Amino acid sequence: MRDDEAREKSEAEATRESRAVTQTRFRKAMAQWPAGVAVVTADDGAAAHGLTVSSFTSVSLTPPQCLVCVNHASPLLPILRRADRFAAHLLTETQAELAMVFAGSDAAARTRALQRRAAEPPRLARFLIRFEMRLAAEWPAGDHAVLLGEATAIERGAAAAPLDRSGPVDDSEPADARPLTWWRSALGSLAPRARSPEG
Repeated sequence: MRDDEAREKSEAEATRESRAVTQTRFRKAMAQWPAGVAVVTADDGAAAHGLTVSSFTSVSLTPPQCLVCVNHASPLLPILRRADRFAAHLLTETQAELAMVFAGSDAAARTRALQRRAAEPPRLARFLIRFEMRLAAEWPAGDHAVLLGEATAIERGAAAAPLDRSGPVDDSEPADARPLTWWRSALGSLAPRARSPEG
């Protein structure tokens, strides 16, 4: 094989390796994309349960639908399937510790952080936005289940921007008005947008 052919083959192999899809590379690639953090809750009739997720997003405006992805191994998944309704609480940047509680294995701590009320899914005392939803559909997707929820109620937290106000949101609002984020495998927050000299 000529030197130039050998070089081209080596470069082609290096290119394939640099573009390879492995679990580690895929995880690190997705870590470059920021996501909001939410706690999904449901009641099994005996106790309140919750789980921290970063795979929560809107799908449709008409009807108002969101999706959440839950690992097949999660104890919350069968509870979500059986529950009439579930809730998704978007967290504020001051709630990183709470997010870790619902990402951990301390079931007692999760139960203490949730409030049970009649005729509604379990709730957190504080949140940015709270969606109540009914399960509309489910699909398997690899090691996760994709759950489609249709919103039946929306509630804003005390510091969140009004939901019925038109115009831009005021960035001078307190930290509780900014969402908790997951980026590069760490919890964080959004920096306020820079203001023009004119204010």
